[in-house]
Amino acid sequence: MNINPFSFEVWSIVKWFFVFAFFLYIIFSLVVIRQVSLMNKTLDVHFEKPVTLFAYLHFFFAVGVFIFAFLVL
Repeated sequence: MNINPFSFEVWSIVKWFFVFAFFLYIIFSLVVIRQVSLMNKTLDVHFEKPVTLFAYLHFFFAVGVFIFAFLVL
């Protein structure tokens, strides 16, 4: 049996890279919510609610994908 102390599991590194990337995407979706909020305060347009709803749906989708990836990977 050949045991190499420098061997590592490549797929575990790939897994944690993807989990970290999905976490960064959650942060990005929070930035989108902030930007939409600032846009709604600055501009007087008549579609604030659909855009805000879409931003929050985007955030919840990102959280759901993160949880799914964390459980499946």
